[in-house]
Amino acid sequence: MTQKSERNQLRLLFMLTMMLVMMQGLSKTASCDVEYLDEYGVKQKYTGGFTNINNTTDSLQVGWYLVSGEVTIDRDISLAGKDCNVRIILNDDATLRINSFKRYNYNIKPNITIYAQSTGEHRGKLIINNSSGIGIATNYLTIN
Repeated sequence: MTQKSERNQLRLLFMLTMMLVMMQGLSKTASCDVEYLDEYGVKQKYTGGFTNINNTTDSLQVGWYLVSGEVTIDRDISLAGKDCNVRIILNDDATLRINSFKRYNYNIKPNITIYAQSTGEHRGKLIINNSSGIGIATNYLTIN
């Protein structure tokens, strides 16, 4: 796989993840300390509120999101807000699988950052299955 192809897949994965988080936007926000690795691989602790991404998530808004366990989303995910910042933490042993992304509002270009809790075999996974070939437009996509 080429480096460009890998980047495109990662971008798509972030956008799908953001969309997944928005889908759960109607869920209650939780608050607890969650560790994650920053862009330098240094452990950080997020202590604010976050929204759990689950199988019914269908939109992502500005904020922090957490993926725990096995989460599969089989629907389109919408992004709320122009130039919004979405941050997603993949818990250890978590898998976020997005199997559909068929529509997109190209006027909304969010900033998406994805964090892991570790770099070992238990690190979280993001899997995007998109047979439509449509990518995701973002201002910035960062995968840590």
